[in-house]
Amino acid sequence: MNTPKKKEMSENYIKSLLEKRFKNVGNFRQREFNAYGGSSRPDFVLLGDDYFNYYEIKTDKDNFSRLPSQITNAIGLFTHMFIVAPSEKMIKMPGFWSMDIGMISVEELEENRSWHFRTQSYAWELSIQKVKKLLWANDLRNLIMDRCQGYKGTRKTVSELEEDFIKFYTNEDCFYILNKILPTRTYDLREHNGSKNL
Repeated sequence: MNTPKKKEMSENYIKSLLEKRFKNVGNFRQREFNAYGGSSRPDFVLLGDDYFNYYEIKTDKDNFSRLPSQITNAIGLFTHMFIVAPSEKMIKMPGFWSMDIGMISVEELEENRSWHFRTQSYAWELSIQKVKKLLWANDLRNLIMDRCQGYKGTRKTVSELEEDFIKFYTNEDCFYILNKILPTRTYDLREHNGSKNL
């Protein structure tokens, strides 16, 4: 594939490269994933049996001012975070050599090469406190009922359901929950604007 001109290095172009690269990988993948109640959306996510990856795209037009808060939000909800950017952009990133996140160049995606820049040195542990925030009311009820037959939660608020949910699930259950719930969501999460009162 010929490298496109700089003006073609758009966010959508890079997302299409990620979709092509991971077409047959993992159990769930999505652009613009609603991860934080609508306040922020990872550009691309990929879920497998034992990983949940966050891909943040930085084009030539983007800056890195929000990156520290994006990393903070990602810890506990994702196992790995990758910056995906043109190589010229990546090496100018503040703290490039010290950040413990993965780096993928657009050029590597275009050429379908193995990652050359850097992989994350260790996986973050998932937190049930953060994972529960992805769940909607029906998800919470159904998961609680899986562990507590006869559970009555039809009139409870989301906050009350979350309190009950945390009694039955721990950090060790995060991948089970993610792989049970997310692949069933075949519609666009953006339509819900973070609402979990279903």
